Amino acid sequence: ACCAGTEGASTMNLPPLPRPDCPNIWGGCYSAEAMRAYAEAAALAMQERCAKLCADLEDVLWQQYKTAGAANQHTEGRSDGAGECAETIRALDATP
Repeated sequence: ACCAGTEGASTMNLPPLPRPDCPNIWGGCYSAEAMRAYAEAAALAMQERCAKLCADLEDVLWQQYKTAGAANQHTEGRSDGAGECAETIRALDATP
């Protein structure tokens, strides 16, 4: 009942909630420290998800570059750029 009206809520894959500091019939309450840790874990998970998209694109573009019909500097550059994007995302400080 506490979650009524959440239909259509985000389907993002979030890390599991920590154990509540004060369990109760509604699920419990959490300390500010626990919520900061949870927010950091969620931010890091999203950061890695974005970096993986770039890394996967790098692989696809590199395969296209290695294919005889698509071997050109533009495709190679796009592959390099996607790889650099993945590295940059992973290097970000995701602390909220």
